[in-house]
Amino acid sequence: MKRVRIPSGPDGKKFFNAVSFHGMSNSSTSVENQLVNIWTALETITPESYSGSTISNVTQGVLPFIGLNYMARLTRCLLGDVLRWNRKFAFKSIKSAACGDGDNLLQQFYCLLTLDANEPLVEVLFAEMKDFHLLRHRTFSFLKTLRSRAKTLKAIEDHERRVSWQIHRIYRTRNLIVHRGQVPSYTKTLVVNAHDYFDQVFELTCALGGGDQHYDTYEDIFRYMEMRYSKYKEDLSVSEAITATDARVVLWTPPQDIDRKIILPT
Repeated sequence: MKRVRIPSGPDGKKFFNAVSFHGMSNSSTSVENQLVNIWTALETITPESYSGSTISNVTQGVLPFIGLNYMARLTRCLLGDVLRWNRKFAFKSIKSAACGDGDNLLQQFYCLLTLDANEPLVEVLFAEMKDFHLLRHRTFSFLKTLRSRAKTLKAIEDHERRVSWQIHRIYRTRNLIVHRGQVPSYTKTLVVNAHDYFDQVFELTCALGGGDQHYDTYEDIFRYMEMRYSKYKEDLSVSEAITATDARVVLWTPPQDIDRKIILPT
């Protein structure tokens, strides 16, 4: 937190207000207060720089964070389950895979699943799973998605659409609670999703707002994420063979230093 510039910058008050609303949501025992407060935290952290209503402003601001995170989160979740199934064998398979220089374990796992050179290792991995049918099917299905940029992009856009619908449901439910006193039966599920969306946005804004070279306002961070997400989807729309470099493209992580070359690489 000492590295994050936002609390001491122009948006310091917004930062602490969002943290307070998030804390009130966590500490409340009533599901309606939880939803209202976490929505307020999400609305507070989103800049008023997009056109349209409050809901369209929040939706447009949040989606790039969710979209850029999506494939990395899915891959990390699958990697965790594969390691939990057989840590020694899975770790050996991943480390034996052809990949890019300096790739971390998650990127190596991506290369194991996607590169043609690693197909023999994948076949041995599936054979070793034996009676773990659900894990093998899940891994196979995810592998098919990752081996095609078009399918990867479609999965991301489908998820983006579902998140947009869910954000609208959260906002409508918030209005039902505030204006009519109604609490739908699915409110608890919406609270979980709203916390997940806020946590992703908050974590990435802190990552992009840390250090001397990084941003100190939410508007700059959200604009950067909007441009980066557009470039991300543009990269995935290229119909070429998957290579080891795709691991660093598909499994996006916040850059260490922000500059124009990273935002709009030539």
